[in-house]
Amino acid sequence: MVILRGIDELQSAQFESSPGNAVTIGNFDGVHLGHQVLIRSAIDQARDLGAGSRSVVFTFRPHPQQALRPEIHIPLLLTFDEKLKKISDLGVDMILEQPFSRDFSNFTPEVFVREVLARRLKTRRLVVGHDFRFGSGRSGSLENLQPLAEQMGIRLLVIDPQSFDGRVPSSSKIRSALLTADLAAARSQLGYSFFYEGVVVRGDGRGKKIGIPTANLRIENKLALPFGVYATRSRVGQKSVASVTNIGVRPTFITQELGSELPASVETHLFDHDEDIYGSRLHLEFVQKIREERKFDGVESLVRQIRQDIEKARQILSMP
Repeated sequence: MVILRGIDELQSAQFESSPGNAVTIGNFDGVHLGHQVLIRSAIDQARDLGAGSRSVVFTFRPHPQQALRPEIHIPLLLTFDEKLKKISDLGVDMILEQPFSRDFSNFTPEVFVREVLARRLKTRRLVVGHDFRFGSGRSGSLENLQPLAEQMGIRLLVIDPQSFDGRVPSSSKIRSALLTADLAAARSQLGYSFFYEGVVVRGDGRGKKIGIPTANLRIENKLALPFGVYATRSRVGQKSVASVTNIGVRPTFITQELGSELPASVETHLFDHDEDIYGSRLHLEFVQKIREERKFDGVESLVRQIRQDIEKARQILSMP
């Protein structure tokens, strides 16, 4: 699988002997079940074209809205690197990750189809969703894409809305579900549990002092779940471990002098696990929210509640 960082990295020799390629285009934030249908369709179309054809996912970095309106924060469902891995895992031949800029956004629909899709990518099959828009000011629609594609010898395949468990997945609906901690609704559209992944960083050691050691993650450039305690599944290397995770600011330990404007922390207690994993990479899947974060009147009451949270998480994670 090949990853290219923009159309400027495309070399004509890469496709010199190709009979043409199957391409799908989109932001693909979350790589949810609907996105997966588009990508798998492009893979099938490349196989149908025969030997030498490639399936190509054309996506963007940063998110176009962030590039054009930097004052607007888009809470991403996946980091850009996580998105590339999810797409790669589906078996695509090539990912073209286009740096999105105002100059690129000014391509007219005609120029984009002629110069990028037809000339540079040698597109023979183009797979898009039912609400696909493209070109300067999103002026390109399916209505004008069809004749433009035909002129360039590109067969257009439009994928109808796909329903899973009664829901048509969309990145915006998944964000809304996650921001209300409706993890089941998000999972039914993503096709996997929402997760954080990162290197375990050193905390202040309070968990170890109270007999409940935690692994601490620093999360950046990704949607922040509501503060609270969650039943989670953790993976370190190839080992999967049940766990309970707190997202928040540890209000029981915040002093009057420090105030309450501390950055959110992600602290995970791994069950029946005593290995030192500082510096290791931790994959943390969120299954169900247990309770809101709250301040306790002392360490003893906090520990008592954490032990109850652990038992509740064990019950949740033991369910099929």
